[in-house]
Amino acid sequence: MTPERWEKVAMTPERWQKVKLIFQSALERAPGERYNFVSDACGGDDALRKEVESLIASHERSGEFIDSPAYEAGAKLIVDDNAALNSGQTIGSYEIISFTFLGYTFRPRKALHKNRKGSFTGFLPGVSAEKLTEMSRKAQAWKLNRRTTLTLVELAKAINPVSAGWLAYFTRFYPTAVIPLCKRINRHLVRWAKRKYKRLERSGKRAWAWLAAVVERAPRLFAHWKYCATA
Repeated sequence: MTPERWEKVAMTPERWQKVKLIFQSALERAPGERYNFVSDACGGDDALRKEVESLIASHERSGEFIDSPAYEAGAKLIVDDNAALNSGQTIGSYEIISFTFLGYTFRPRKALHKNRKGSFTGFLPGVSAEKLTEMSRKAQAWKLNRRTTLTLVELAKAINPVSAGWLAYFTRFYPTAVIPLCKRINRHLVRWAKRKYKRLERSGKRAWAWLAAVVERAPRLFAHWKYCATA
């Protein structure tokens, strides 16, 4: 079974304006009519529909409008590489602590300076815990350990379009946040190897050593190996 393709869509300023326009128009309708309106307005663009539906769900839970300062600041950070927020900074009358927006959690994080001399604490977006869990569950649903009729290269061709899409989107700002997902995929690959090769069947240590050797020979075989090898 080939995993369902997940196409990464960049959150450009133009796309953000489209999301915002559809969202605002949806809020002008009765709650029971909003999701049907969004489905029609998005015209088959599933990624756009999910983005707008996520904002509607957040709005209905909290009652906050999309023009709240935190959401606007989050959108600016995502679409503008030069935008930045600092821990303790205020937006409007609110002190920034953390918030989640479009799959990112914005919160204080320690990071290295560009020259790698020293670190600082900045208000940086990283993949949210909810999105990380969602992607991990999808990876588990691939049931890689049962695909023993496939070669390792065939497995890579099957999952790389999906995992590369995830990682391209969620590593833009704080790439180390995706490491737990990468480690989970590696564990699935080790289970696959133990079922496929009898010499590895009863030894997790040998299976991990096998994976380390493959990574050394072909470090670009799997897209996620860029962020974690075999740890």
